[in-house]
Amino acid sequence: MSPTCSTMEGTPSTPITSSTTKDPFAAEFLRKAVRVRSKDWRSRALQNRHVNLLQSERRLARMALTVVLIWVVTWTPYALTALMQLLGWGHLIGPDMALAAVFSAKVSAIVNTFVYGLR
Repeated sequence: MSPTCSTMEGTPSTPITSSTTKDPFAAEFLRKAVRVRSKDWRSRALQNRHVNLLQSERRLARMALTVVLIWVVTWTPYALTALMQLLGWGHLIGPDMALAAVFSAKVSAIVNTFVYGLR
């Protein structure tokens, strides 16, 4: 693809040649300058895309870790209460403690909604 030169009147672009610049060396210089500039722009665009991809992967990993930690924190009281019941230590669990354990497990779904919404 050859570099083009546009005019102010809005006429279609014409390729840069020695006839449009009246100097063959200037035309070659312009071609090389346009080629180098477009390669520089493409490499910057690829670099920015790579940086954006890394940032989005980090954000996704952070969100996944947050969801797992919230799940562990909110379901642990319920799991301990169930384990105590299973082992026969249910008499040690009061009604308020059992209710708090169930409530914390249900809060997990609410908190996850906010975590997904804040990404």
